[in-house]
Amino acid sequence: MIIIVIMTSITVVLLLLLSNLYRLYRFKQKAYLDLCRQIEEKNLRSAEHNLMTTQSELLSQSFSKHYNEALSTSATTPRKGKNEHLHHQQQQHLVARLRDYILADDHFMKNDIDRHGLIAALSSNRTSLSEAVKAVTNKTLMEYINFLRLEEAKRMLDKHHEFTIEAIAEKYGFSLRTFHRLFSEHYHISPAKYRKIQFQKKTQKSHLKVAGLTS
Repeated sequence: MIIIVIMTSITVVLLLLLSNLYRLYRFKQKAYLDLCRQIEEKNLRSAEHNLMTTQSELLSQSFSKHYNEALSTSATTPRKGKNEHLHHQQQQHLVARLRDYILADDHFMKNDIDRHGLIAALSSNRTSLSEAVKAVTNKTLMEYINFLRLEEAKRMLDKHHEFTIEAIAEKYGFSLRTFHRLFSEHYHISPAKYRKIQFQKKTQKSHLKVAGLTS
């Protein structure tokens, strides 16, 4: 009888120990996943910032390079061709400045962008700006601005699942209906389906990391 009591006590102690060990494992697993998510979000923000900076630098370098090349070959280049070449490079530079302006200080979040303020900030005029955007992007000015907004909204859909699609649309100056239409036209997929696919990819990636850690 005493042996049975002792064995039962040992069994209970072992069960309690296993239960505590399992809870500790689950706690560490959750902490690890939270840390992975934070690191991934930090890396994404850093990569996006570096990409924007690199694109602006490349556009500026490209403009300077082609401008210098045009000056060095001015003696052998017909005047009309030289002027057209320089004009196109100036348009590229103007569009690059437009992109930097729209993405800076959350200007893209405004539902109705002040075109007069935009033109003044770029030291341009309405005709030159519209022609430059059309020549470089094959879009109208508003189409290009909406494209930049869509790109930022798409990043929000990727990173912030706590926000509804309607909240993201409003954040970037769209009505929900307009956001669905423009997003579907540009990316050939609805915002909801895009978010679902991206979430599934991240979930699978997290599972693979956990499996690799515990195997």
